[in-house]
Amino acid sequence: MNINKLNKTLTDMGLFLDFSDIQLDIPLAFKAKYELSKGMLIEPQLSFLLIKEKRSGSIEAFIKQAEVMGKIAELPYVLVFSEISKETKKLLLKARIPFMDYTGNLFLPQLGAVLTTELPVFKDQKLSPSEQSVFIYLLLKETTTIIPAQISEKLHLSIATVYRVLKSFTNREWLRSKHGLYQFNQGLKDIFQESLDLLNNPVKKCVFINRNYFNQLMDNWMFKQELNLAGLAALSKLSMLDDSPPAFAISKRTYQQIMKGDPSGKQFILDKKVKNDIELQLWEYAPLSIVDSLVDPISLLLSLKDNDDPRVEIELENLESKIIKKLEEKDAD
Repeated sequence: MNINKLNKTLTDMGLFLDFSDIQLDIPLAFKAKYELSKGMLIEPQLSFLLIKEKRSGSIEAFIKQAEVMGKIAELPYVLVFSEISKETKKLLLKARIPFMDYTGNLFLPQLGAVLTTELPVFKDQKLSPSEQSVFIYLLLKETTTIIPAQISEKLHLSIATVYRVLKSFTNREWLRSKHGLYQFNQGLKDIFQESLDLLNNPVKKCVFINRNYFNQLMDNWMFKQELNLAGLAALSKLSMLDDSPPAFAISKRTYQQIMKGDPSGKQFILDKKVKNDIELQLWEYAPLSIVDSLVDPISLLLSLKDNDDPRVEIELENLESKIIKKLEEKDAD
C-alpha cells in the first residue's frame, strides 16, 4: 500500500490521516492476498481499516472479505485501489461501500459527503472565515513560503482545516501544489485585487463593556492574547484621522468561551454604548496583528468599508493603496 500516494490524495482534499501498522488474526490466505493498514482521521476523529488487494480479483469477493476483516478489527473498512474504474466507483457508491484511490477519488460515508477530483470549483464563492484568515496571513506575512504547520500554529487552526483551505486556494488557481508543497501561482497584488469581492466584513457583532470589567478581563490570557486595536481607533493610528475612542477586536469563539466561564460577566456587557464603555468587536476569525497590536490592514479595510464618512473613505483608499504597494514590493523580491 503506497501510503505517500494516499497522503497526497487526502491532503489535497483537506483531510489529514495518520497511518499505522495493524496485525489481525485472519486466515493466511487473507494475509497473502491483502495489504492492511490502520488510518486515523484527525478531524473529525475517525479510525478505519484500510484494505488493498495485492492482486486484483472480483469486487464481490473483495467486499465480502473486507466485511470479515472489518469485524475482526472492530473498525469500519475502506477499500483502497491504485485507480478505481468508473464502473467500480458507480457500484460502490450505490452500495455505500467506502473507498479511496491514489488518483483523488474518495468516498467515506461516515463523513456524510462524497469527494472526488471531478467536483466543480466555484471561484466566485465568498471565502469562509477560516479561508479568509489564512488568505490574509499568507498575503501579509514577511515571506511567501507556505508551511501548513506554521499556519496552523499561528492562526490556531487544525492542520486538517489548513490543508482544506490550501486545497481551496489551489482550485481557485491562487496556489499550485507539487509533491505536497504549495507555492503562489500568481502575483500577490493580482490575487489581492481578484479577491476583493470574495472577502467579508469580519465583524459579526459589536458589544460594549464596562471599563472596570474590561480591565478585569485583561487578566484572562485568552482575552489579552487575542485582543487588538480595531475600527476607527486603529485607522487613526495608520492615517491622518483624529484619534477615536478605543475599539478592540476578538474572535466570537474566544468571547463565547470567556463568557461561558464567567456567566456573571454578562451583566457588564451591553448592545448599546454607555459613557466610558469599551467597544468590543466580535470577529468571525481571530484577529491577526501585523504592527503594534493593531488588527491587520486588510481586515481593517473590510471592517470599515461601509462607513460613509468622506474623511474615512479617503483614508481607506489610502490604506488600500499602501496594501497594494506592499504586495508589489513582495512580488518584486
